[in-house]
Amino acid sequence: MESLVKGCRDIACAAMTLNEKAWEFTDPPIVFVAAPPNEADPYSLYEVIEGKSSSCTGLALYLVAALRSVGIPARVAGTPHWNKGAIECPHGDGDAPCGNHNWVEVYIPEHDGSPPGWTVVDQRSVPLSSLNTSFFIPSPARHQNGLTVNHTTYAASYAPPEMLLHEEDYPVGEGVLSAKLFPLVFDWSYDSVPAWNTTAMYHQLADGGSISNGVAAAAAESS
Repeated sequence: MESLVKGCRDIACAAMTLNEKAWEFTDPPIVFVAAPPNEADPYSLYEVIEGKSSSCTGLALYLVAALRSVGIPARVAGTPHWNKGAIECPHGDGDAPCGNHNWVEVYIPEHDGSPPGWTVVDQRSVPLSSLNTSFFIPSPARHQNGLTVNHTTYAASYAPPEMLLHEEDYPVGEGVLSAKLFPLVFDWSYDSVPAWNTTAMYHQLADGGSISNGVAAAAAESS
């Protein structure tokens, strides 16, 4: 992966470059294949590389690993269900339009006038999106409800948030709260993934703001 980003001078360039080229690590390249609603797909790095495909969750995990391999702080973000309401999902959250999605966040220092902060990288989107853009921004991200488990937007954490809240240099983010866990729609009983509730952060982004943090250190997420 290092050879792919050797021409980059900043994290933003490296993140976008890996989102374009990291999939060619295998032959044929790794591609997106949707998983059935609420069902597991190949998610481990080994499974993704061997199978050369995965759903959004497996691709997010793969890209996070690729980014971290070159020292870029990265984490998986996502939501169990989109809050699209009865018109688009008449049978509730189990309807396909309200299904889950996972993507990647990269911590980028001040860049092109934007403050430092966690930045959206929607893995392998076609055409490749620029940073902080995706099909879910501004909507349905702006309709997520951080008071309900199903419709909260989460970011995975390498450690319990309660521990990191006491770290002065950790980039928590404006409006970000400690979450009980990162729920997995394919195994609701699994409760071992610490997480942040980032719903308010995405509301701000959907309204045209930037998801800033105001600090510059995020070394723990790059290991």
